[in-house]
Amino acid sequence: MTHTPVPALKRSPHSSPSRPPLRPDGSARIPDVTPRRNAVEALAAVLAAFAAMFTVAVLGLYFVDAPSTTSLGSAAAATVCLAVGGSAELSGGAGGGFLSLGIEGSVRAVPLGVTLVGAVAFGFAFFRPLRRRRVAAGPLAARALVAAGACFLSLLACAHWAREALRLPESVTDRLTPGGSGAGASGGLGGLFGGAGDAEGGLGSGLGDLFGGMGGGSGGGLGGGLTDIGFRIDTGSTLLGGLAWLLVVLGLGLLIARRANLPTAVMTGRPRTMAGPAASATTTVALSLLAVLFTLGTFGSLALAGDKGLMAAGIVLLALPNLLLAVVSVAVGVPWSFATQTGSPAGGMGGMLGMLGGMGGAGGGLGGAGGLGTPKDRTLSLASLGEAGPALQVGLPLFVVAGLVLCGALTASRTPLRVKRDGTPLESRYRRASTHAIRLAGVWSALLLLAVLAGKISGSAAISIMGMSMMNLGAHLAGNAGLALVMGLLAGAVAGFAGSLTHDAYRSVRARAFVNRRDPSHYVSSSQSAK
Repeated sequence: MTHTPVPALKRSPHSSPSRPPLRPDGSARIPDVTPRRNAVEALAAVLAAFAAMFTVAVLGLYFVDAPSTTSLGSAAAATVCLAVGGSAELSGGAGGGFLSLGIEGSVRAVPLGVTLVGAVAFGFAFFRPLRRRRVAAGPLAARALVAAGACFLSLLACAHWAREALRLPESVTDRLTPGGSGAGASGGLGGLFGGAGDAEGGLGSGLGDLFGGMGGGSGGGLGGGLTDIGFRIDTGSTLLGGLAWLLVVLGLGLLIARRANLPTAVMTGRPRTMAGPAASATTTVALSLLAVLFTLGTFGSLALAGDKGLMAAGIVLLALPNLLLAVVSVAVGVPWSFATQTGSPAGGMGGMLGMLGGMGGAGGGLGGAGGLGTPKDRTLSLASLGEAGPALQVGLPLFVVAGLVLCGALTASRTPLRVKRDGTPLESRYRRASTHAIRLAGVWSALLLLAVLAGKISGSAAISIMGMSMMNLGAHLAGNAGLALVMGLLAGAVAGFAGSLTHDAYRSVRARAFVNRRDPSHYVSSSQSAK
């Protein structure tokens, strides 16, 4: 009997591809990444990051009614630059010749909501394709360089776009315009020089008439022409901040990308094996919490009627991570301080106006009826939360402690358990807990330090008349960086130790439950022996 061979079926070009070829040892062969595809994926990652940041910036600024004061596109581009660590410069002026007013200032603030969304989008688009491909150290470095170049060009474009005029609110222009609601008896800028003076027109009142009425123009005074201030982005600080942002995101991705086919030196290196589980656990808890708060805060605020709901939704989109990191740092013992500075240069116009303004009667001097008030310095700490009620002072630390213990438990669950040949653990539970405490302490110390540095807000302004400096203003909000480093170490160590013990207890309970399900007689014998 002859055997007729069955002809092989031809695969249709439209059928599903076959499985990847196998290596001689039977493992799947992971295809390499071609240089062209490597570059395209790096460019796509940068494009995704900036598209996400720009979208969040536009939504947040629209909700806070930014289009009423400036161009929404330019403001969004400036917000993206600020989100990576850049600074904005302000400048404006009015009048001319002998009576000219000038204002110069700068603002530095990081909207971490925009920063975080861009980091998540970039990390996902950069490392996700590597789950199906293998990349060596050289191509991975080239991939990062292409991303850095694209980020550099994107930030240059945003910095060039972010040049626009900011229209001043009426509450500010009223103080600078004669007859405004905040101008005082002298009107306009005269309220700053001598205040109300006396009823008969003393020296302070005369200065008010001089500076408030001789500016010329239809506005009637120097302040009449000061209706907007131009802003621009400092390119140098933006590029440096963007480089630091990219390095942080890439470094964190190399630590926590669990399924990417990274080079062997990265996968088995000490930074990833030691800090990787702790960084991955902290990132998972933080992103999960922020996703819930973003959703509840945004849609909850939009559900409120009126402009206040939109304003709250915009603040949530732009600055929710700032608020959360400040709350967590305060709960672990890191204070935040708000301080202001107001002064005039020694001698020159500042000294002369201070002397003449003090002679202007009861309301005279700088900061008279139409002057600028100085807020009191404040410090936000765990002790000061008692002013808001004992519920917040007790509930907030408990909430933070629960999150810290969860980070410690996830760190223990994502750390491979070293065992002996008979399957028993190589280390005792307390030794493992100590190891996890040390690793999580380093991660939390770095996290709180970055939170304090990124959450710092500062602004300054200098007012000049006739080209001479008259007054300097400044304000800043900052946390204690040294205390953040120390308290991060302590909080991380306690969380790692307690979380590791909690995970060991949970694993023991699960193991006993599994044994009881597989062998019910074991449970019966154990119960009888206990009796």
